[in-house]
Amino acid sequence: MAFKSIDDANATLGQKPEKKRKPTTFEMVQQVAPTHSMMVKIAAAFALEDVDYEKIRDTVQLNLMGENDALCKVLSEKALQMHLERITGAYVASAWGAANFYSNKATEAARLSSGFGNDDRDEDRDGVAGFENKQERARQFAAEMASQAYALMAAAHGAVDAYRHITGQDWKPYAPRAEATQRVEHRSTQAQMDAFQRR
Repeated sequence: MAFKSIDDANATLGQKPEKKRKPTTFEMVQQVAPTHSMMVKIAAAFALEDVDYEKIRDTVQLNLMGENDALCKVLSEKALQMHLERITGAYVASAWGAANFYSNKATEAARLSSGFGNDDRDEDRDGVAGFENKQERARQFAAEMASQAYALMAAAHGAVDAYRHITGQDWKPYAPRAEATQRVEHRSTQAQMDAFQRR
């Protein structure tokens, strides 16, 4: 059987078409990670150490600016910008992963703490005296993950600020040129379709 396209092959084989992953931006991190006001409440409710957002942000920014000063004597302006673009992207990607992990754990903690949304009815009962029950552990873990996500967002913020200060431009996630991407995808599609041809 010959297929005209990848989507035709996926549909016939019962598979969903491949989705292109959206580049991760710092704004996406901000939408998922906890806010400052949330962290104040979380730290108080779970007796966690406060996260010094400004200190983390400023430290990362100054470190990257110092690194830029050291490398600018060796690297060309374009090479330096590409390096900084990748470094900033790594910070943002790390914060994005932490923010999503926190969000998932917060959702799980809310589910476990809700009697109506709890599939395991035994979870509605109190734990053994002197020990944390499952809901408490889930809430505590979600709170700790909130602190980590918030701290890594601060680090990404510092990297983004450093990029803007050094280059004079706002950082944007790397995206290959459309023409080059289309050529690569066309070659890949053609090779995959050829594999289905009966010889």
